[in-house]
Amino acid sequence: MKDMPEFSAKLRAQLENIFDRFPWILERIKGFDFVGTLQGIGQYLLGGIQLGFAVIGGVLFAIIIGIYLAIDSDSYFRGSVRAFPPQHRDRTQDLLKKCAYVIRVWFRAQLIDMAIIGLITTIGLLIVGVKFWALFGLLTALFGIIPYLGVMIVVVMVSLITLASDPSQVPWVLLVFTITQLVEGNLVLPWVMKGQAEIPETLLLIVMLFFGFWFGLIGVFIAPPLVAVMICLYRNLYITAIETRHSPVTSPPH
Repeated sequence: MKDMPEFSAKLRAQLENIFDRFPWILERIKGFDFVGTLQGIGQYLLGGIQLGFAVIGGVLFAIIIGIYLAIDSDSYFRGSVRAFPPQHRDRTQDLLKKCAYVIRVWFRAQLIDMAIIGLITTIGLLIVGVKFWALFGLLTALFGIIPYLGVMIVVVMVSLITLASDPSQVPWVLLVFTITQLVEGNLVLPWVMKGQAEIPETLLLIVMLFFGFWFGLIGVFIAPPLVAVMICLYRNLYITAIETRHSPVTSPPH
């Protein structure tokens, strides 16, 4: 925080140089409180970091519970299935297994995607000579767990820091992230999700915004696997029931 005034002064000077030919934009830049805004963002990020540690603690607690459940998973699974009426237990068991498989596939694909994109970004920023390339690559990998929104947050953050320290590097930063997104969209995601059910982008964004509004960062994290489970249940319950109901009934041969 003590370097915030110097950082904001550099950022203001660079923006004034960029928009020197646009007086109406220049007036707004001069009247903008960079220090207060950046301090507010810093406090918000600090709160986010604290929430992140809380999330990590919750994840560790969940992992511990998962270990205990895994020790005798069959008993817990059979107990959950027995909570349903006998005529529905076979169907329930099948659905639970499919949902568990979908979550495992999503999580494995997400980890692979995060690792590859973080590595590509790190190498790209290192090649073009951007400062803090390792930190920015790590942030790209970590924020990659938030579909679509995560990379936007990192791009804005990295661009502002680079603009204040070395404006000539900003185009290279944008180029690296553009290449990263092209590689992710055309190579990485099709490879890691090959043969698996993809999550519709519009539905995922709606659920992420809804859960993010009500539950904050934790809601954004749980939205993708929740959508994957919803799609699995939709296909195996609703669609299957509709197809079964409207399928032609063949009369037995005489």
